[in-house]
Amino acid sequence: MIYYKNGRWGVSVLFSLEGSVFPKAAAISLPCATFAFLLSYFGEHHVDRETTGAGVLWAGYNMLLGFLIVFRTNPAYSRFWEGTSLLHQIRGEWFNATSSVFAFCSNRPERVQQVHNFQQIMVKLMSLLFCSAAHQVSTFEQLVDFEVLDIYGIDPKSLSHLRASPDRCETVLQWIQRLIIEGHLEGTVDVPPPILTRAFQELSRGIVNLKQVTMIKEVPFPFPYAQMLAAMMVLHSVSTPWMASQTVESPIVGGVLSFCVTCGFWSLHYIAQEIDQPFGEDANDINLAGMLGEFNESLIFLTEAQTRTVPHFVVSGRVTNASRRHLGSVTTAVLADIDTTQSSPSAFSELHEAAETVRRGSVRSSPPGRPSGWAAWCGWIARRRASRARGRMMHADHGAAATEAGRDDDPTKGHAPGPPDPHDGVSAIGGPEIDRAMGGTSSYAHPLDIVITQQEDLAVARRFVSCDDGDEEPSQPQPSPAAYGARAP
Repeated sequence: MIYYKNGRWGVSVLFSLEGSVFPKAAAISLPCATFAFLLSYFGEHHVDRETTGAGVLWAGYNMLLGFLIVFRTNPAYSRFWEGTSLLHQIRGEWFNATSSVFAFCSNRPERVQQVHNFQQIMVKLMSLLFCSAAHQVSTFEQLVDFEVLDIYGIDPKSLSHLRASPDRCETVLQWIQRLIIEGHLEGTVDVPPPILTRAFQELSRGIVNLKQVTMIKEVPFPFPYAQMLAAMMVLHSVSTPWMASQTVESPIVGGVLSFCVTCGFWSLHYIAQEIDQPFGEDANDINLAGMLGEFNESLIFLTEAQTRTVPHFVVSGRVTNASRRHLGSVTTAVLADIDTTQSSPSAFSELHEAAETVRRGSVRSSPPGRPSGWAAWCGWIARRRASRARGRMMHADHGAAATEAGRDDDPTKGHAPGPPDPHDGVSAIGGPEIDRAMGGTSSYAHPLDIVITQQEDLAVARRFVSCDDGDEEPSQPQPSPAAYGARAP
């Protein structure tokens, strides 16, 4: 399938030939335009009663042909859209069934290995099921080896039985259902039967949708319509040059009009043929191999332990309108803070104190001249980042100056003490603003801290943490990065 952009003016797609029907339509339209030009240039041009009557009949013929082309294009587009939608529904139903079964698995320590083996077999069979479905609906001229997760270890008898099956999807589906039932009886799947039926419902909806997709592949557009339309298209292409030479005086205009009319009809005809079967290997067909790769990637990611583990949060207060933030900026800041807390013990305590500052600032109004808790939090992040960058620059400047001046073996001769490393246990944050917000004097202030006023704090809040309204004090504090799993080393 071709993914494209219309561009600013909506005409950038005109310059792409991949998947275009214009080359095939032009191959038929150019000879028609040439014949129309030659007939008009060398022939006699006269409009009489017979020609006028033929023009009326020709207009009726064009109307009938246009109706048939529209009638042909609408079902083709419906088949294309329905097949694409059903295929994605199958993917969603089967992955959700797998995810539900994983959630239903037992958490008992004595069943860890049993659950692991069950889940590995489950994802391999689900990958085999979707791969078999892709083979069943594909219309490739040559056999394509689709991607599937490793199925080495399956017993040869079952593999031979699968190869001889008239419908491999039904066979693999039966294996999966038996696997779930046996896992439930053994205690691997530890949920009540009414809840377990949800997975079976999703599996059944997927196989029903697959049969509808198979119907699109096996039931083509009716042959009589296709034959009649092809015959009328050929007759129209042969007759258009003569009609243009008889009704248009200019040979150039006649040739151009013949090309446009013929190319338009043939383009619509080829578009209908192109999208009628969307499961092939043409440029406009669905990328089955890509869907299989994404499905397998999702299954592999589902088997990871962290995917099946609920994240831990430190809940403070309740969620309000002031809790809304932009995900990208908040996530980036939190991950950066987690990296800092894992490398510096002092940074973790500072992070906790800053979070407490936010909490205190969110439950009471800040006095005049004192920044709010949210502004202090934003200023804390900005000072830490600015101090890191400043420290790296000063380290670089100090190294260049020491190289020019030259140093002997005495490390103190001609060598001014450089700035502390932000990662050596000394904090790279602090400053009077955060001190005032916390109601005291910071004992961990870095020498390179810069003074940021309350207005700058609010500007930083909009820039780094995407505060929607810097003048409004939030009633809910921003969760501390410690809530995302950060721990002091």
